[in-house]
Amino acid sequence: MADGAYIPQAQLGRLAGAVAPGKVAVLYRPRRVGKTTLIRRYVREHAPDAMVVTGEDIAVREYLESQSVAKLREFVGDRRTLVVDEAQHVRQIGLNLKLLVDHVDGLRVVATGSSSFDLAAQTGEPLTGRKTTLLLLPLAQLELAPVESAHETRTNLQARLLYGAYPEVVLLASAATSAKRLRRAVATTSMTTAYATASSAASIPSSCATTPAPFGRTTCWPSG
Repeated sequence: MADGAYIPQAQLGRLAGAVAPGKVAVLYRPRRVGKTTLIRRYVREHAPDAMVVTGEDIAVREYLESQSVAKLREFVGDRRTLVVDEAQHVRQIGLNLKLLVDHVDGLRVVATGSSSFDLAAQTGEPLTGRKTTLLLLPLAQLELAPVESAHETRTNLQARLLYGAYPEVVLLASAATSAKRLRRAVATTSMTTAYATASSAASIPSSCATTPAPFGRTTCWPSG
């Protein structure tokens, strides 16, 4: 398998089938599993006129958090497909996407998020009956089989067990480079998860008590 080669993803066909007028396709995924490649392929092959935006962009959030039908219509204009990456960063994303698909005729929406918990919480109730949920994971053997021989599969088995089947790792010829990239991805994901956990914990009301000397230990617990 050549470095940089594209490995067809099974979820591409499922995503194309899930996207429909008046509906929202919600794509959950961990980081580094090929989401950007999947979205680019989907847009290129199925929706070349799509508007692709990210919830990390403050200008995008100004519209997508507005809960104003007029502003939401102005945002999408004449486009009939909207792709919102990192949608979990948009407050009330579920309600705003509901307004979009309810009030913009024929609009098809794809929302992706690396934090499945946050995105699920925001899209659950508002999009009841209006969404299809997909989960994107690292590459499966059924996706690798068409691009490598049985001999290559056996040769690569140990490396796959060690490093996983993340696309970036699978396409690297060097085991040392694979290990380096994997460690970097794990470190980035761990830091992001730790920050999100700390931020969530900080928002929970708590009560604290300090144990008298000699221990001097302070213990806190959620209150309410």
